[in-house]
Amino acid sequence: MPGNVWSRGFEVFLEKPPVPTIQQMDDLIELEEQTGRRVAVLFQYLYSGIVQTLKRRIVSGEFGQVRRVRSLAAWQRPDAYFRRNHWCGTVRTSCGEWVLDGTLNNPQAHVLSNSLYLAGSQADQMAYPLVVEAELYRVHEIESEDTSSMRIVCENGCVLIHNTTLCSASEVRSETVVECERATITYRNFNQAQIVFKDSRQAEFLEESEDPRMEMLRDVAFCFETGRPYKVPLSLCRPFTLCVNGAFDSSGEPADIDPAHVVKSRHNGLPITLIKDIVPIMQRAHSSCQLLSEIQVPWARRGRPIVMKEYSSFPGQRVSWES
Repeated sequence: MPGNVWSRGFEVFLEKPPVPTIQQMDDLIELEEQTGRRVAVLFQYLYSGIVQTLKRRIVSGEFGQVRRVRSLAAWQRPDAYFRRNHWCGTVRTSCGEWVLDGTLNNPQAHVLSNSLYLAGSQADQMAYPLVVEAELYRVHEIESEDTSSMRIVCENGCVLIHNTTLCSASEVRSETVVECERATITYRNFNQAQIVFKDSRQAEFLEESEDPRMEMLRDVAFCFETGRPYKVPLSLCRPFTLCVNGAFDSSGEPADIDPAHVVKSRHNGLPITLIKDIVPIMQRAHSSCQLLSEIQVPWARRGRPIVMKEYSSFPGQRVSWES
């Protein structure tokens, strides 16, 4: 980030993801502290009324402790999507700069950030990862991943299961299930939620019609003008970056899915590459709270657990990424 941005007194609004690596995150947090200039991160769904309402009620203790969060998203992107610029689908640029572009760190990053936010025990925190285990896959001719499966064991005891793909014939926009001691919350499509209580209380339904980007822009502008804390400051997103880095260290280079399980087709006149039966496969993993390798998907392979407690630099245990 250019130094004169800070020296001229500007605060910074970063699109998601904030940065690719945890060392960049920590450098930027330190720069905030040194200059007194702040960074807001534009994960738009974290600003939405429905997510803020759920977070407030979770933190209040109304639903009891969050024990598990499981999330699913199955989207479709044409082959041209992965050729739209020089960094799409790359792990690092030709100049050696880390990118880590893929399901976790770009289009479906909202699903992971929402899960970590709702799993967090404190009002202004995401849940911190203690151990990350991930499986990264690809069917497109890219360096990074277009399909991912991840387990995150958090410091507060919550466990996250996260399954996403960009190679689906049909779409599951998003489904995040928050399993608490006294209720189960199902948050769908970024704008609906159902709360089912374990006692005799009637289920609740929440719905939001406003574009969350408008709420985000209003909040960021208000906090900038008044000096009040940003709803999504840079430091809140540190666990997100840790999880992405841990996932790439856990999996190593994404695994190529055998062509026998790949479908070449067209949609709206554009070539697309799909994974056979990926929606029922991911729904099975989602409902059983397992990784793809644990439900015996023939092309799946298991990653190794990465301890995140003192993780401060990517790549951590996967020195092969340096080659």
